[in-house]
Amino acid sequence: MTNARKPDFSPRPGAARRLACVLLLGVSPGVAAQSPTTPIAVPKAAAPHTLRWWEAAIVVWPALGLMTADASVTHEFREHATSSAEHLAATFRRVGQPEVYALLPLGVLATGAVMHNPAVVRAGGRLVATVVVSTVAFQTLKLVSGRARPDAEEGPIDFRPFSGQASFPSGHSTVAFALATSISDDLHNPWATAALYGIAAGTAWSRVYNERHWASDVVVGAALGVTCAKVVSGRWRIFGLQPPSLLLEPDRVGVSVPLPHPHCHTCS
Repeated sequence: MTNARKPDFSPRPGAARRLACVLLLGVSPGVAAQSPTTPIAVPKAAAPHTLRWWEAAIVVWPALGLMTADASVTHEFREHATSSAEHLAATFRRVGQPEVYALLPLGVLATGAVMHNPAVVRAGGRLVATVVVSTVAFQTLKLVSGRARPDAEEGPIDFRPFSGQASFPSGHSTVAFALATSISDDLHNPWATAALYGIAAGTAWSRVYNERHWASDVVVGAALGVTCAKVVSGRWRIFGLQPPSLLLEPDRVGVSVPLPHPHCHTCS
């Protein structure tokens, strides 16, 4: 099989404590096993870890450094393309598709409701909140950064904010790692953890292989996905944000994100 590859390129405070981010997901009335008006809070960790600036730098600086090698990494993928790799990339790519990351959380939520299992319902709620938060995060960064994709042939340093270019970060990688982290933290099974992160890594790899993202895009996407999942579960804190709550009503699902108190001392 011959792969047609493009030529290479050169190197208010007070009462307003909550910000309601409601996502209508079209859940059937039967999904709400709990009282329709009762929020199902995402459980908080016993001792949440507050992320510091230097911890973020541990990820950000290497990712910025990786940008200098983005062109050569993409070139290597072009030069070593195979039909087997093409099929594998197509398989992994589906994990980050909307139909997967939207239906999976709803499936878990519905299963818990049918089984009348509060633990499964809460797990589904965390997955829903994780998908919402991670999607808002990566879409915001895409809009602000405006980085060109590899297949646009503009090079790895073409950043034009609010231009519509959407390479940085990788949305597929962000959601794949967010889901892997959320599910893994609930299962507490090392084999499942290895499999979940392996699938997420494969999804990230496929985006680079298909020239839809630079290597640095997927690295930042992976870090962003893990962070969003940990913040949603209450295991990590960043900027004093509290874990969101899942609001169930007969015909919709909502995610409420509490705003930090203006005098919060954990925001530093």
